[in-house]
Amino acid sequence: MKLWENRKLAWAVLALAVVLTILFSCAAGLRRERSRALDVFYEGTQGDGLSAYNDLQKRAECAYNLLTLATKYDKNDTEGARALTAARRALLDAQEIGEMAEANAALTEALALVRSESGSYGMNEQDSRLFERQVTEMVSRGETISHNDYDPQAARFNERLSGFPRGVVSALMGIEPLERIK
Repeated sequence: MKLWENRKLAWAVLALAVVLTILFSCAAGLRRERSRALDVFYEGTQGDGLSAYNDLQKRAECAYNLLTLATKYDKNDTEGARALTAARRALLDAQEIGEMAEANAALTEALALVRSESGSYGMNEQDSRLFERQVTEMVSRGETISHNDYDPQAARFNERLSGFPRGVVSALMGIEPLERIK
């Protein structure tokens, strides 16, 4: 009997082809969905740069400006300034969204410390206004991040991964859930 004339083998090959097609098409769809969510994090919902990543970078920039002011008044060795320096460095060095989220939380805590210490800086009026503008910008960017479209998309994607058959496909194909920023 010739191999191609074996009906059982033909059905088995057909079934395997169907299963592999479903597996790979489902994985491709999940990868596209994951990529779209990551694009929102890095590029914004409209691809215009109004993104959580951009806001995180702006927060790091504001932290640098605050540290520059602290240095001007020889207050760069306070607890708040050290914490702000460490959080800023962690944010700039972060490679993963989860690391960025942790560094962002540390930045928020350090900002509170720096604000509480700022009364002892003895800043002139102009520097005091600049300090407050940087603080306001950091707080505003933090609020913007908390309302960003990325987290809801990441949550939906992660929820989809927990269902059947996507959960099985993601495990087999190595598709990881998305980290959240809040």
